[in-house]
Amino acid sequence: MGNITQRERQVLLVDPDEAFGHVLQTVLGSGYELQRISTVEKGISQLEAKDLDVILLNLDSPPNGPGAQDPRDLLRAASVRGLTPPVIVYSWDARPGRALEAFQLAAADFLEQPLDVRELKFALDAACRRTSLTRDLAAAKRFLQTTPVEGLLGNSKAMEQVNEIIRKVADVATTVLITGESGTGKGVAARAIHKLSPRAERPFVAFSPSALPESLIEDELFGHEKGAFTGAAQTRRGRFEEANGGTIFLDEIGDMSLRTQSKVLRVLEDQRFEPVGAAESIQVDVRVVAATNKNLEVEIERGNFREDLFYRLNVFPIMVPPLRERRE
Repeated sequence: MGNITQRERQVLLVDPDEAFGHVLQTVLGSGYELQRISTVEKGISQLEAKDLDVILLNLDSPPNGPGAQDPRDLLRAASVRGLTPPVIVYSWDARPGRALEAFQLAAADFLEQPLDVRELKFALDAACRRTSLTRDLAAAKRFLQTTPVEGLLGNSKAMEQVNEIIRKVADVATTVLITGESGTGKGVAARAIHKLSPRAERPFVAFSPSALPESLIEDELFGHEKGAFTGAAQTRRGRFEEANGGTIFLDEIGDMSLRTQSKVLRVLEDQRFEPVGAAESIQVDVRVVAATNKNLEVEIERGNFREDLFYRLNVFPIMVPPLRERRE
């Protein structure tokens, strides 16, 4: 897979220590562009900067003069803005109460000084992905079209809404959860999302766990190494690897076992997985579109479906109306 050029992530550092800013830029290296601001007041004024990805805030910074604002004021100001980038705070005071207060004020993460470079980069990466997702969703909401999608039958108002949603989510790199009764066209909707997306020239791989035993489901999804088990005469690529660069459609995901759900969750979180019998993980770039005819929130209450996986999948939900509501 070729390298994709990405813009530098824009990081706003709110810290009065100028020397620390220089050191931090060196530590972060390429991929990050650091802008340092010395006061909380200036930091608040930058909260809605157009290209800002994440804010790093020194929670120990003293107010700059009588009546000046302290770092918690920046967190309060950030929490009331809908599209504000995430704020990561750091402090020498690592008592649980200190961190709890920061999270109650909507901090995205709390790091203890002295900063661990790996922890810092992990937190920055997670925050920047959150910012990117927020921007993508905002763009999708502005992109409205109602032209019928190929293959989806019906011209009712309900179907116009489905067509509109498919078109505006296609160009956004988010997971999609399609719900609806059997036979309503969930698979057609998934394929339409792929065909209208920037991944259209890459693979579209569909998979349904229905009626397959657990061992075969994992093998189908993640593949195996030669000799991983009796009968594994050669290495086999799984569906996730086959879909690399494109889209994988997980049909009737509500039928998956909790064990397999946990492995799918890891792919969604890290874009990595281990084939059966493999010593190393495989990195992929896959968009996941899932579908189900079950009420997954009810399945969560019954202990049959992971709540964290549901929220990962349900970033952009689409409900396909039943055929009885599409008599045309």
